[in-house]
Amino acid sequence: PLPPTRRRRRRCTWLRRSLHTQAFIKKCVTLGEASRASLLLELPRLNLTRFVEEVATSVAEARLKLTDLPAALQVCSLMHRGYADFEPALTPLLITAAAAAAPPPPKPGHPPPTPETEQERSGRLARKRSSLRLLFELHAVGLAPQSPPLLKLLREVIAEDIATAEP
Repeated sequence: PLPPTRRRRRRCTWLRRSLHTQAFIKKCVTLGEASRASLLLELPRLNLTRFVEEVATSVAEARLKLTDLPAALQVCSLMHRGYADFEPALTPLLITAAAAAAPPPPKPGHPPPTPETEQERSGRLARKRSSLRLLFELHAVGLAPQSPPLLKLLREVIAEDIATAEP
């Protein structure tokens, strides 16, 4: 067994690394041009092997604007280079986010659901748009090589758009 002082030092080191990792994951949720530099600086210094799924989830949950996509693409590229599990964890999450559909119409005999407000609708569509754009950007640079799920998703989006379009 290690002497008590070495155990304490080892525990402090582990705790410090864990805090840095959690801070990095939180920054990924607010991924954007403003946080790009700090994320790209911290990423090579951290060992995120155990946290790849958490990073993928935080990137997929990030409220990205179209101006933030280059930063997200750069972070995803760097994560993919360092961790082979990143792309398989990220792609399904982005597909799910991009496939977010409008609430279904009311069923006969059931009370109508509360209608989607304009703010909720615009938020859902903005998230859908940025997720789709990030997915196709990742595909263009070779990080999301699977074409069939992307094409299926694109067909669904087009069909939904046609169904909701005004004549």
